[in-house]
Formats: sequence, structure tokens, C-alpha cells
Amino acid sequence: MDRDFSEALLRDRVDSLIELLAQHPSFLDRVNEAGDTPLHVAISLGYSWLSMEILNRKENLAFTVNRQRSLPLHLACCKGQLELVQKLLSIHPDGCLARDGEGRTPFQIAAAKGRGPVLAGLVRERPTGIRILTSKGETILHLCVKHNRLEALKILFETHEVAAEVEQVINFKDEDDNTTLHLCVSQKSAEMVKLLVRRGTLSVNATNLEGFTAFDLLPDINPSAAEKEIVKILKVAGAKRSEVGKNRKALLRRLIEPKRHEEWLTETKGALMIVAILIATVTYQAGLYPPGGVLQKDSDSTEGLSLAQRPGLAVLGLSDRQSYIFFSTFNTLGFLSSLSIILMLVSGFPLEQELFMRVLMVITWVAISSMALTYGNSFAYMTPTQVWGKAGANNIACVSVMLWLVLMSVLLLLGHFVRLVVSLTTWLLDKMRSLRKRDAGAHYMAV
Repeated sequence: MDRDFSEALLRDRVDSLIELLAQHPSFLDRVNEAGDTPLHVAISLGYSWLSMEILNRKENLAFTVNRQRSLPLHLACCKGQLELVQKLLSIHPDGCLARDGEGRTPFQIAAAKGRGPVLAGLVRERPTGIRILTSKGETILHLCVKHNRLEALKILFETHEVAAEVEQVINFKDEDDNTTLHLCVSQKSAEMVKLLVRRGTLSVNATNLEGFTAFDLLPDINPSAAEKEIVKILKVAGAKRSEVGKNRKALLRRLIEPKRHEEWLTETKGALMIVAILIATVTYQAGLYPPGGVLQKDSDSTEGLSLAQRPGLAVLGLSDRQSYIFFSTFNTLGFLSSLSIILMLVSGFPLEQELFMRVLMVITWVAISSMALTYGNSFAYMTPTQVWGKAGANNIACVSVMLWLVLMSVLLLLGHFVRLVVSLTTWLLDKMRSLRKRDAGAHYMAV
């Protein structure tokens, strides 16, 4: 008989199953190893029509529990079988208040699984069931938010018959004193927050065990798009930060600012190392191979030169002594400056100290400026006189480099000037605040 029943069940043969149940009514009294009755099994497998047929033949199965202490109603709520839930409630109304082996009521199972219609049906049948809390003090609203069941939450608030009951628990707190709004903000669900703040009974400034309002849970630094939207919604609803939240905000800033400074130092150190290595490479190559090259053993460039002028000497030094002195001086200065930067960075100098940072900045400026001057000198030497004439090429190189140096100097001075103005303004404002507080204190003592 078990084999016939299983075969009919697998093939979804309704007539055969009904016939088997009629022929073997004792089959409904059986219990498997897990303590499940045929009704438990039918509900677990999702056969609503078979479950209804079993209930029509033996209603008292609605009162039986398995080894997990689950009623058929618990399983039906988990599966979201609304008609079956209504049938079970008509037979065993108090079943909606019963807890299973994990301490869950059908209300809580339906909320956690997001079975909105089933949840609304349960609340209609037994409104007081909505007040039953989990072992952690959570309401069904907490469970909907915790498990991200937006549709179930919407149905609860938008179903007219149950909305009043739901609003009575909207400000209930769990074991950590978190309201439903706290959880919504933690989940970063703008839709859920919007749904809650529409309720006139919502306490938007309720605090949890740590003294935080829901608004305190939102970050001030680098908020996401969802968090920005939640901030707007809460501000419109009149949400505020608590005193604890304000202190926490200041503490976070004190903790984050050093971390940001440390990250900036690390990034700056890496960038300076790359720049210094690049300058060292360029100046090293330019020092060994200056403009015009060097004398070769069998080169035509040695014609007309004395025998003392051996191969390997710079042609620029032999042909234009002044230009070579200028070139070699600033090229060497740039090379040594870049090596100094590399040594300072790899030697572990405390760059977080302002003195070392300023020294490093000055050396970097010297290295880059030396490169610019070396380039201008090389440009003037290598430009044919037929183009602009010797004086013209020199003028163009000098003017370009000087303009660049002046522009960089102005920007540097301007940056320091702005920094000085900001520091001075901040100092004056702090001084004015302290004077006002002192005057207010004196007035209070006089009164």
C-alpha cells in the first residue's frame, strides 16, 4: 500500500490517492521516524490539495506535533499555503500562538520567510499574536526587516484590517533595545525606512542600548547612495543625533583622520620614490651622454682637436665651455637631489614630522627645477642657429624655464598663504567662542 501511495503521489494522480485513502483510512494514523504524520509530509512536499483532503478526512491531525514540535500550521506558514493556513486556523485557532521546537510561532515563521498574505491572515485571526516576541525580544516587524522581507512588511502596513495592530508594536525594542527603524538603517534599506516613517506613531529618535538613535548609525564619511537617501528621509521625519552619537562622531573623526594621514603619507612616499628614481635615471644618462655626445676614438668629431683631448670627453665641454658648466652643474644637482630623496625614503625618516616633510619637499623642488634648467640648456645648444639664431634659442629656453619656475613659485606661495589665512581664521573664531562663553558665565554668576 505504501508503494501504491508513493507512486500515486509522485505521478500526481489525485483520483488514485483519494481512492487509496478511502480504502485504507488507517493510513492516516501512521507516523514516520521523524514523527511526521501524513499531513506533515503532504504539507512539506507542497501538496496543498492532498493536505486539504487529509484534513477533510481526519481533522484532529491539525493538533499533532512532530519531533521538532511543529504543528502542521507551522509547516503551512513556512510554505506560504494561505488556503491551508485558513483551514488549519478554523480547526485549531490557538495553533497560531503555539511555539515549535525552536521557540517560533507561526507568526514569526511567516514573517521570517516573507509570507505576507499568510502573515496578514494570522493577524486577522488572532491580533494579539502580533505581540508575541522571539527569544531575542523581536517582533514580526523586526523579523521582516532582519530577513529583508520588504513585500511582507508592505502587506502588513497596507492591509487596513491589521495596520492598527501592527502600529502598536512599531516602537517595540529587541534585547539590544533596537527598534525596527534601527534595523532598517543598519540594513541600509531606504524603502523600508520610507515605509516606517510614514507611520505617525513611529518614534524616530528612540535610542538603543548604546544610546544611539537610528540616525546615529549612518556614517558621515563616504556614505553610499542608499545611506544618503536614508539621511534625507530621516531628516524630513525629524530624526536627530543623540548626544552619544555626536560624541561618537567626534571620536570616529579623531580615529579616522590619523589613518587618512597615514594612508596619504604611504601614497606620497610611493609617488616620490617613483619620481626620484625617474629623475636619477634621466640625469645619470644625461651625465654620461651629454648633448653632442662624447669623443670617439675614430670619430670625425676629433678632427682639429689636440691629441690631449682623448676619446670619451664631452663634445659640449670642448665646443662651448660655458654651456657645459651650466649643464653639468644642474644635471649633477638634479642627480644628487634625487639620490638624496631615495636615501631619505628607504632610511625610514619620520615623514609624519613636518620638518622632514618640508626638507623632502624642498629637495624634490630642487631636483625637478634642475631638470627643467638642464633641459633648457640642452634645448638651446641642440637647436641649429638657422632656426632662431643662437641668441633666439637661448632666449626661448631661458624665458620658458623662468616662466615655469615663477609660476610654480607663485602657486607654492599662494598655497601657503591660503593655509595661513585658514589657520588664522580658525584661531580667531575659537578665540571669539571662548570669549562668548566667558561672558555668558560671568553674566550667569552675576544673576
